[in-house]
Amino acid sequence: MSRMVYGLHFVGVESTEHYVHWCWVTKAITEILSDSVQDLEIQKEVIRNLYKRKVVATLKRNEKEWPKLQDSFLDTNSRCDVINFQVDDRNGQIGEILEHILHFIHIGERYTFPEWSIESPESTKAWEAVKEAENAGVYDTADYKNIDDKEARNRIILQEFHFLLVFASWNIVNDGEFNLGPEGEWQGVNNLKEMKKKLPKTFKLFKKTTGKVLGKPSLDTMRSLGTLMAGGTPDTCNMPM
Repeated sequence: MSRMVYGLHFVGVESTEHYVHWCWVTKAITEILSDSVQDLEIQKEVIRNLYKRKVVATLKRNEKEWPKLQDSFLDTNSRCDVINFQVDDRNGQIGEILEHILHFIHIGERYTFPEWSIESPESTKAWEAVKEAENAGVYDTADYKNIDDKEARNRIILQEFHFLLVFASWNIVNDGEFNLGPEGEWQGVNNLKEMKKKLPKTFKLFKKTTGKVLGKPSLDTMRSLGTLMAGGTPDTCNMPM
């Protein structure tokens, strides 16, 4: 089973049972990359870069559902990440899906905004923002120090930082309902107002780049993502594309 959504190529085991899972992921992506953003032309460039990078993501409910992909497919595409369904709790499932969608989209941003480039990440505005957040006690990257490959470590630090900024801008980090902030890794900046006050360089970076091209999924869509959890009954979904 395969589906392309705004340059994000999803693959998985073909089954009618999977339709509703794929549908809600598709709906979330179309809302995040909606045409109601501040700068539609730059957003189109992000999407074009996703197509160019041939980003492939696997959607699965368990370890038995890894799709069998041809070597020729793997050689000509960039297999990026995995979205897991059947997570044990509602908010964990919502966070799993949204975080990984943002990881995929970040690849397009890296090739659109020099500020997020990973070619020489330590010289970028994004890295400067990471250091601001670390020094302010907001972003704890200690767990990533164990990654020996420096290039991979820096890429992951930026990737995680990116999705945390987006979650804060959506006010779903510590909002009383979703509470998707990872405990111990991010604290003290739960919305844009707090970001502007505590992390002014980071706020400026976000408003200049990511904040111009991404929208927020509706509350109804985010709540429906939670129904894809283990033991949940998925909400009915109409495929948007």
